[in-house]
Amino acid sequence: MSAGALLYVLIAYGILWLIPVVLLISILVRMHHVRREIATLRQRLDGAPNAPHVVQRADDAET
Repeated sequence: MSAGALLYVLIAYGILWLIPVVLLISILVRMHHVRREIATLRQRLDGAPNAPHVVQRADDAET
């Protein structure tokens, strides 16, 4: 196998491995934000004083 072909295979497998990892990290980060928003909403519904307000995102306002 030539050096060019070996380099191509290494890059291709690296990208195939990297895409699911990036997707997993982005899903976990979004889940963290959702958990925080839910906790804030629960505090507000319970009437907790000085509960932080959830900022409504622009893309959520359209739906």
